[in-house]
Amino acid sequence: MNNAFKQNKILVLSENYLIKPDNANGVVLVFSEERTRTKHDDILGDSYEEKYTFKEEYSYPRIAQALRKFVDMEIMVEENIEAMIDKSDKLYSLIDKIDKTFKQF
Repeated sequence: MNNAFKQNKILVLSENYLIKPDNANGVVLVFSEERTRTKHDDILGDSYEEKYTFKEEYSYPRIAQALRKFVDMEIMVEENIEAMIDKSDKLYSLIDKIDKTFKQF
């Protein structure tokens, strides 16, 4: 088992991302967020909104690979280059903190 998961079963990276172990010595990067979709009732002719949790999972053999994907996904949501640079600095400091804590990289 990876040292990162000896005390905790998950490693929370941000509000929407976490890393958890898989069943075969790898890790899974999980993205989840609350979303709303509009449902249409054909019988009554109504439509209503329904909340649901959108979830996407990425499997990797090493934590470092999952963290690289996390950085890529977090930076993609920024609209300008200054925001991307600021976000990447914050993410790399988070990775450094994880590195010092678990000595994995």
